[in-house]
Amino acid sequence: MVRLATLYRKLLRDVKASKWQFAAVTLLVVIGMIFFVGLYSSFQNLWKSINDPYQMLNFADFTMKVYSAPSRVVEKIRLMDGVKAVVGRINVEVPITVSGMENQFLTGRVITLPRDQHPAVNDVQVMEGAYFSSNSNNEALVEKFFAEYHSLKVGDRLRLISSNNQSEFVVKGIVVSPEYLWPAKNVKDHMITVLRTWGVLFLPEDGARRILNLNDRINEVAVTVTSPSVRDEVMEKVKTVLEFYGIAEVVTRENQASDKLLHLMIGSLDVLAAVLSSFFLAVAGTSTYVLLTRMVSAQSMQIGTMRALGYRRLSILLYYLSFAVVVWLISSVAGIILGQVASIYLTNLFASRISLPIILIEFQWTIQALGSSLALVFLTIAAILPAWAAANLKPAEAMRPRAPKIGRVVKMDSALIFLRRASSSWKMPLRNLSRSKRRSVSTVLGIMLATSLVVSTSSFLDSFDYLFKVMYQDIAIYDLKVTLIRPQPLGVVKASENVTGVVAVEPIIEIPYHIRHDGKEHSVTIMGLSPNATLYKLYTFSGLPTKVDPEGILLAKLLKEKLKAEVNDSLELHLFNSTNTVKVAGFINSPFGDVAFLSIEKAQEVTGFGAAINGLLVKTCLLYTSPSPR
Repeated sequence: MVRLATLYRKLLRDVKASKWQFAAVTLLVVIGMIFFVGLYSSFQNLWKSINDPYQMLNFADFTMKVYSAPSRVVEKIRLMDGVKAVVGRINVEVPITVSGMENQFLTGRVITLPRDQHPAVNDVQVMEGAYFSSNSNNEALVEKFFAEYHSLKVGDRLRLISSNNQSEFVVKGIVVSPEYLWPAKNVKDHMITVLRTWGVLFLPEDGARRILNLNDRINEVAVTVTSPSVRDEVMEKVKTVLEFYGIAEVVTRENQASDKLLHLMIGSLDVLAAVLSSFFLAVAGTSTYVLLTRMVSAQSMQIGTMRALGYRRLSILLYYLSFAVVVWLISSVAGIILGQVASIYLTNLFASRISLPIILIEFQWTIQALGSSLALVFLTIAAILPAWAAANLKPAEAMRPRAPKIGRVVKMDSALIFLRRASSSWKMPLRNLSRSKRRSVSTVLGIMLATSLVVSTSSFLDSFDYLFKVMYQDIAIYDLKVTLIRPQPLGVVKASENVTGVVAVEPIIEIPYHIRHDGKEHSVTIMGLSPNATLYKLYTFSGLPTKVDPEGILLAKLLKEKLKAEVNDSLELHLFNSTNTVKVAGFINSPFGDVAFLSIEKAQEVTGFGAAINGLLVKTCLLYTSPSPR
């Protein structure tokens, strides 16, 4: 017991004597803990802010879009084994105007909801105002992002235009939908600026049917299942029921645009958190190793004396390991407290950057424990070698002063020719590298980790800059994309070219399809381009520019891998009740994964549009300025 107390006193004296070195090591561990606890806790909070609304609002496990089906099919689907809940609804896009900007037409995605109760699938949470009244036919709920972008408030008015009829609605509430936690029109049109011309509105079923002349029809069903294991089986059963009405698109939860983009953004940050925290903890471990190695070397005579006085090897080993434990205890307490504070700030920061409408924060006990355990592992690994060396010093050898090393020819001098005539001021630093190999390696390792931290972070940021450059400077170089609600004749191209400020206009056809090949099926967006298109460019895998094929289809790299397709393979294109076969003409390198390209003439043939198109790409010479808040 006396010996143990003596060791404790010696520990305190040694810590005090090397206080600045211990403070530096402790600070590195604290920073590593802050990164680990703060970043990982914030990401868990972000996942909670996504998954809890999904569960609370019953986000669909899959959604199927059809051309038109009677409402009674919903009851047939509801009775299937494995179906937890199902809703049938209308999902269409129509021109709209909002109060204060009556001269500017926007595209509104109109989705129907039951008037007298919340839907069983894809419910909405009212953030401002209220749900539909039971006695009003002109109320609308507006998705939160769209409302904020255009400064819409409860009580404002908006106008829907359908079949040359105009209907005015009052904003009854501002809502959050699980389908639009990130306001993505689709995977390609996912930037927040899409809200400039597009937004989501929710209307009561009876009012929407009256305006859209759809009577007792639906064009979409959303389904939740009792277990993830039965989802694929249920999907096949639902396909069998809806196939007669023409299936346009099947979207599973993980392929839904909003969910897919959120997982992509947060998942990439998860990797960054692991890299940053690991770097700091590794540097802290290296510093601990250097500090204890020097301490053991300086205290070798004291170690020999303690061994001669009867201290066992285990006591010496535990004594030097206790330095790492002291650092760990201090850094764990400080790291957990500061990391939790940082997680609150980072959660709000990241949530604001990805525009999450609901932010949930909770104390993550498992992450705190994991971060503390990792710090202990790094420090223990760093301390075990010098502690083991101290415990194995023989008393007689340790108490005797070290004899100077026998003089020898330094191999470095003979190996490096330029050192033969160099002055000693150049030779000595290089010789010192070989005299203490462990110290040199640990120093190089610390510098390497620190440099890697800077380079990896810079590379992460550069990759985003490069991705945006590729997407918006090399590929999609248009300024505006106009989506037409109904196909229009090619004359709209000439008419658009006459608009002031327009430099170039090119026609496109863009429509979702099912592609089948060798038993595999994927929902994709097919784009028809002019053979000489300049506003949307295509590139081969080698980076060379290419053009659409007159008869064949070009597939993006990711789609090629999913379908296991090769050049000249035949693909089946399914849309509603129509099926077309095209051959693979080649592959293109595109940041947009699920996309394929046809010539505009081939796309008109496949879609049955004739000489019509449903979109325009526009290049302007004017800078757009967003409308000022009303």
